[in-house]
Amino acid sequence: MGWGVEQWGTAVPPLPTPTPDPSPQGGGEKRRRIKRRAFLALVGAALASSLAPRPAAAQAYPARPVTLVIPFPPGGGNDALGRMVADKMSKSLGQQIVVDNRGGAGGTIATRAVARSTPDGYTILLAYTGTLAINPSLYANPGYDPRKDFAPIGLIAGLLLAPPGTPRDIIGRLNAALREALSADDVRARLAAEGAVPLPGTPQDYAADIDTEETRWGALVRKLNLKVE
Repeated sequence: MGWGVEQWGTAVPPLPTPTPDPSPQGGGEKRRRIKRRAFLALVGAALASSLAPRPAAAQAYPARPVTLVIPFPPGGGNDALGRMVADKMSKSLGQQIVVDNRGGAGGTIATRAVARSTPDGYTILLAYTGTLAINPSLYANPGYDPRKDFAPIGLIAGLLLAPPGTPRDIIGRLNAALREALSADDVRARLAAEGAVPLPGTPQDYAADIDTEETRWGALVRKLNLKVE
């Protein structure tokens, strides 16, 4: 006979349902199950993160062609030198450097555009004394600050620059490719023909050059009260 019916002439009450043990010993198993589930959730999240696609910024640079902006029309000596160096750097980087000639306003338009471009190393500028040291004082609003709005890469016959905020490892990669290009005999011969010599250095050296040149030429422009409306 089961519990809850009369047995031996006496009604036996049903067995009460056991209540959970509130003591630390009684709740230990429940806590272990919760911890186990939390641990498995963390492992799953870590695994999913490791298998997720890496963002484009983390890919090896350069992953696509680089644009070199020359702030003058094609055909001049600076353009020819820039194209020669771009070709050499392309071989070192393993990606083509495409030259983009953008004339106008003494180079100010192209220089301003590069200063405002995405700092990812895919748009760089070949700048000169006029665009960096003279135009900021000559034009009322050139749209860029030569000291703050560029990350120096290296020196050819002009300065090779990137937008501000370009990662240091990308600047270093471009600087190394430029130094290798400037070591080529044909490039050195072309520089000599233009009355220039290669001056290898660090990006920090070139930042100091920008400050020195702008201080010198800017003072002269202001002294002569030269302005372009």
